[in-house]
Parts: sequence; C-alpha cells; structure tokens
Amino acid sequence: MHSHACIFPWAYLRISKFMVSTCCYHAATGVTVTGMNRDNNTGTMWDIWNSPQMQHMRLSMIEDGYSKICFKSQDTQCYEHIKQMTAYRPLSLVQMRNYKRINRNFQNKKIVVDNYPAFIQIFLDYKCNLNCPHCFQFAGRNSPVDYGLQIVEKPDFFEFLSHAETLNILGGEATLLKSYDKTIEYCKKLPDLNVLLTTNGCFLENKVIPHLNCITEMVISVDGVTPEVYSDMRPSPSGKYDFEHLCGQFELLKEALQHHRTYVALSFTVCSKNYTQMPDFVDFAAKYNIPQINIYEIAEMEYDWLSLKDRVKLAVYQSDTQRLRELAEETVLRGKQLGVKVSVKLRSIDFFDDGYN
Repeated sequence: MHSHACIFPWAYLRISKFMVSTCCYHAATGVTVTGMNRDNNTGTMWDIWNSPQMQHMRLSMIEDGYSKICFKSQDTQCYEHIKQMTAYRPLSLVQMRNYKRINRNFQNKKIVVDNYPAFIQIFLDYKCNLNCPHCFQFAGRNSPVDYGLQIVEKPDFFEFLSHAETLNILGGEATLLKSYDKTIEYCKKLPDLNVLLTTNGCFLENKVIPHLNCITEMVISVDGVTPEVYSDMRPSPSGKYDFEHLCGQFELLKEALQHHRTYVALSFTVCSKNYTQMPDFVDFAAKYNIPQINIYEIAEMEYDWLSLKDRVKLAVYQSDTQRLRELAEETVLRGKQLGVKVSVKLRSIDFFDDGYN
C-alpha cells in the first residue's frame, strides 16, 4: 500500500449524471462506468460500485497514492475527518458492520469490494431555475431529462442507502426534480441516515420545509444580500425568483426551524461583484437565525488547481488584495460578535479560517 493512500475509493461514491468518481479530484477526470450509460442503464448500483473503472481507481490509489493536487493532501485521514463532520448520530449496527468492512477491504487492498459506500454524493441533474454565471455545474433551465431517476430507480438503490452513513443531494437545483422527491421518500424510511441537501433556497416552502424531519443538514447558496447584487450573481430568467422571493422563503424557514433540528449553513461564492458585502453576509445569516456561513472564491473551470491562486488574483480581485484581507478579517470578527460561525477560504490571499478559532 502506498504511504499516501486515501480510503475514499473504498468509502465514497460520487455520481454526476453518467459520470462516477470517488472524490472531488477524481471528478475532474470522472468516467462513464459499466451499468450506467445513456443507451443501457440496466445495471445495478453494485455494477457501478465494482465496475472496472472503480476497480482501476482503487488500484491506482494502492500503487500511486492520492494526487498532489488533492485539497486534502495534508490529511491522510479524510474518511475520519468527514465522519467527524457528519457524525450527528451514533452509527447503527448495519452502518458499523459496513464501516468495519470498508477498513478491512482498504487494509487488504481489495479492488473488488463487498462493502457499501459510507458516503454517497449524487448530483441528480443540472436542471435549475437560476442561471448563475459562476456555476461550476453549468446548470440551467434546459436539461431535458431527469438523469437522477436512472439512479434512484435502480433496484438496489435503497439497499445502498440503508448501509450508508451520509447521503449528499445536489443539482442543479435538486428540489425541482422527481428524483429528489423519490430520494426524500427513501430517506424518510432511514432514520439513521444523515441527509445533506444543497439548494438555492427558492423552493423551501413546498419542497424542503415539509421534509425537515429527515434532512440533517442543509446548505443554501445565496451569493448576494441586496437585490442588485443577488440578481447579478444569481439571475432568474423567469424573473420570479428574485431577492424578495428568497427573503420570503427564509422567513418561512426561520419559523420552521423553531420546531426542527436541521442544521443550516449559507454558502457565498465571492468575486469582484460581491466581495465587499462579506461582512453583510453575517448580518443576513443572523437575521434569519442561521448559525453558519461559508465563503469561497469563484473558480474558473479548467480544473487547473495549481495556478488557481495566481489566476484569481489577476482575474477577480486585481490589485485589491489588501482590501480583501481586511474584509475577510472584519467578517470573521462580525461572526464572533453575532454568534455566527464563519468559515472563510480565500486562496488568492492565503486566508483560511474554519470558524473554530
């Protein structure tokens, strides 16, 4: 076993349309796998999980270790790290047995495994009601097919969920999809499953609030806290889903969260259009009793992570890096004053604060 081997190919399954990978890095070079393609989707989840392509990813990890550009390259305990982040409940007996199989297969260098993935991340489809110019999924309104149905309707999909510790549901805007409705119905039957949902918040009233009992954590992407900046960052082609609509949805969520334990965080992607609003992001979260905000930089789409720092400096913030640092520090301080956990990750100025300091 390579000294820098990562357990993710044995524990993590990431599905995006007809592509599969085992982490964010592999997503950049994700592959179409056996039992999962546009012309023949008759395979099972096991066909995907033990496909020749997944076997190759495990073998590559055994022989070569993780990539040098992996954002967790300094942390060889990725699996334990994520377990701690998502350990809202003790593991059930079924989950514990699967956890032991994962570690056994990893230590024994098995490339064909008998364990289920502990973490499943599904991008159900790229359909979305918004047209954000910085969307890394290139989501939009024109996706003609709900590809998520071809996963959630597989005969052993529920079996996989019943052994998993965490399911992460994403889009596009996942709540628009029938595959989301089906997935939520499965989740309601699995009280030991941690369910994480990423959404743009436009459909909280009808598609999220009624299901808060089975949603462990939710991340809502906002990106702007004034009508002008919000519409610039997250334009609505129909005109229906403007900042006023979003605030109305947040009022309903604020009321609903008084009766539920779902943990909610807001996500802000910053660029030259909105970075001066960073301290105001905290005020917005505090107004709606949201306990956490996450702030990231916009990223270009070539997956050229090694040069991202220089490109962001040049393309996004130009020469205003000193002001950016001042705003980041002010935002962290504002969070401490208002009791909002603030996580800021700005590669361009080497500013990282996870909110635990």
